[in-house]
Amino acid sequence: MRLHRGGTKTFNHPVVGYMELAYDSMDLVAAPGLVLTTYTAEPATPSADNLALLASWAATEAASTLADGLDQTDTQTSPAGTTNSD
Repeated sequence: MRLHRGGTKTFNHPVVGYMELAYDSMDLVAAPGLVLTTYTAEPATPSADNLALLASWAATEAASTLADGLDQTDTQTSPAGTTNSD
């Protein structure tokens, strides 16, 4: 069996669609058995646009999750036994 350390892969993401991405893999010396793989898109291609859209969507989802968590923390009971609700 031959391990591929680099090349291209095509993905069909359910949110952003098709992306053809170049990849490179490397062994992590500090963590034997683990491999780090990076994916990149050629600039100014539909794949680059879709990857940027995916990154934007993921950042929006993360920000929303963080805001929801902060809202829940704000309304929890304080140590004095009172609630912190606005």
